[in-house]
Amino acid sequence: MSTKRYKRRKRNLKKLTLAILLFFIIFRGVPKVIDTASNAISAVLNNGSIETAKSHGNITSKELSEGIPLLIQWDKRWRDAAYGNSDIGISGCAPTCLSMVISGLTRNKQITPYKVAKFAERNGYYIEGTGTSWSLMTEGASAFGITGTEIPLSKYTVFSHLENNDPIICSMKPGDFTTAGHFIVLTKTENGQIKVNDPNSRSRSRLWDYETLAKQIKNLWAFSKN
Repeated sequence: MSTKRYKRRKRNLKKLTLAILLFFIIFRGVPKVIDTASNAISAVLNNGSIETAKSHGNITSKELSEGIPLLIQWDKRWRDAAYGNSDIGISGCAPTCLSMVISGLTRNKQITPYKVAKFAERNGYYIEGTGTSWSLMTEGASAFGITGTEIPLSKYTVFSHLENNDPIICSMKPGDFTTAGHFIVLTKTENGQIKVNDPNSRSRSRLWDYETLAKQIKNLWAFSKN
């Protein structure tokens, strides 16, 4: 499912939920139903989704066999979980990228985008109206047993880290990956190119030339296990 289709599905789900709840309010007239409806409507309007108590799933062994796993923010395991005033499916590219890096370096299947997103919210790394703070990549990462270091944008530096098995997270400018802002992971080099894991697109998760990526990178961090 593409991001556009996912957003459209979320909008339609909100409308359907509100219509059903209003029906019960008008025709049932039961106070308990009204209270439930009021809470549900508030959750839909404020969070964009109703997050249930269900498990959000772990990362699989097959995914970890890739080294740095490709995780997609709109995966059904965590896409509907609230993140700030939105949800992971729409706004969770940063915690999804950090989850890829942490799980890949530590082999911990439980450090999912959901776990990282909730950590970011609880510890002030989500900024209302802005999104994920860059400090999640350094201060925040240390809480998961890895070290994130801001690095300069140069071909030598990028290739050196990747060839040392240090994945890199990049904050991206508008271009091939985004029209506003986005995060991606650089995982390795192959035949002079760089393998990208894009949390919002399987088709863009492929080999790219350094020159194409470099002109779109706003900032970047390399990661290693403590």
